[in-house]
Amino acid sequence: MSFVENVLNLIDKNGITKNKMLKDLGLAKGSVVNWQERGTIPNGETLSKIAAYFNVTTDYLLGNEQKEKAIPNRDSLIEEAIDIMNSLPEDVKAAALVQLKALAALSDKKRKK
Repeated sequence: MSFVENVLNLIDKNGITKNKMLKDLGLAKGSVVNWQERGTIPNGETLSKIAAYFNVTTDYLLGNEQKEKAIPNRDSLIEEAIDIMNSLPEDVKAAALVQLKALAALSDKKRKK
């Protein structure tokens, strides 16, 4: 399937309109029509936004994956992290928290560059 076919399929599957998706993502009203008529795909940033909006990979949107693979959403990642932390012995929890804080600091540094 093409990019546009995948997007239209996801729009239909999620029971929304093209206009709602475009408005939610801050994209121009004619974007989908442009992609259809010109056979183009949006830039990487927009492609990533669309993938996140539908909770799929960019590869899926581009037709590089046959099967839709959901990207874990923020809430499910947090729940998984909490479950893991709760299963650890107390002394290991402290070490894990130190590592998590280090990763957060590294991530902040990279975002600020």
